[in-house]
Amino acid sequence: PPYSLPFAEYYNTISSRSLEAESIYYGLSFGGAYEVNDLVSVALGMRFVKAYKESQASITIGPSALGALYGMPSQTFNIDYKETADGLGGFLGVNITPNDMFNIGLRYETSTNLDFKTSVKRDDTGMLTDGAKEREDLPGLLGIGAGYNISPDLRLDASVTYYFEKEATREDARFDDVNNGYDLAVAVEYAFNEKLKGSAGYMRTIVDISPDDMLSEAAELDAHTVCAGLAYSIMPDLDLNFALMKNIYASEARSDGIELNKKLFCMGFGVQYKFK
Repeated sequence: PPYSLPFAEYYNTISSRSLEAESIYYGLSFGGAYEVNDLVSVALGMRFVKAYKESQASITIGPSALGALYGMPSQTFNIDYKETADGLGGFLGVNITPNDMFNIGLRYETSTNLDFKTSVKRDDTGMLTDGAKEREDLPGLLGIGAGYNISPDLRLDASVTYYFEKEATREDARFDDVNNGYDLAVAVEYAFNEKLKGSAGYMRTIVDISPDDMLSEAAELDAHTVCAGLAYSIMPDLDLNFALMKNIYASEARSDGIELNKKLFCMGFGVQYKFK
């Protein structure tokens, strides 16, 4: 009779599935800077982070040959839940200016403790627990950057950012074997005239996570990033900014044969005003 065997014996095909997810981290920073002398200045501050994640998913499974024999219909399962967390972290910066042509900046950010609380709106699978908590900290980082004015019109910048992934507390098992990642970046800026500036840059991102531990819906892939931008000064202290960015991600294959890849193209526009 039906259901005398395990459920998987009667249902083994996926008719359809869908997922909609949103993840937003808001950051509010407060700090100050102090000029020690003409060579060195320091900055210190704190950052409040409010994190929000929401997911709605649906999957419809069809009967196996055995299930069809018993006339079992397809079944649809839906889940709808959100996770929220608040955390506080700190940052420290040092700026070194040996001369008018050369500048060096260093910054350190602590990890931010985030305990996500789950609020379940609907769960047909029975896998979620309303009110459950799971810790997933934002990792700390160390960044070093340097800028050099090649000429009055041409500037070169380079930076390295190292992420302390292994030191961050994350209860999700997929982070058990995570390694520290880093970004390497270089950019040039050229002033065409007093009003118009252009820039271009490249960044190499190494995440160093096993494909089997990546999220299939948002895989953390290594990437090459290229970007370009323009800044136009409408009037003194008022600038318009426009930028384009393209991420070229590496493709990975999980042990179950699933191919992981993604594409990302960004366009940005901004208005900048300097108060005196």
